[in-house]
Amino acid sequence: MQVFIPTIGTMFVLTKDWTFTLHEESRNYTFSKVFRCGFEEWPNWRNEAKTKEITLPAGTVLKVDRIYIRKGGKDMKEFDSVTFWCNTHVKPAQAKKDKLKRGRFWAKLPEVNQMHVDFYEEE
Repeated sequence: MQVFIPTIGTMFVLTKDWTFTLHEESRNYTFSKVFRCGFEEWPNWRNEAKTKEITLPAGTVLKVDRIYIRKGGKDMKEFDSVTFWCNTHVKPAQAKKDKLKRGRFWAKLPEVNQMHVDFYEEE
């Protein structure tokens, strides 16, 4: 596994489908609505937060919007995350076929480090 730290605004194109866990949390609200996750109450303070596995297809372009890393012991590592904007695909016709969803979301760092990507530059 190759791990690197990108800068804000870095764009990647997924070279393989990527499955990650979308967490019921206010910053994922809009993206969860696009995927019809059924997260009814935002934020859900009274119950255990829900999650849903989401798969983005190869060719999806992601733009780094926020990187959140907490200093502390291993208990703090569970909060490490990267926030992305997902709004395009390298092949627009494929995006339509795959019904590519658009929006802003975050994923936990260990799942982000499982992505297979190439750098992407807008044309």
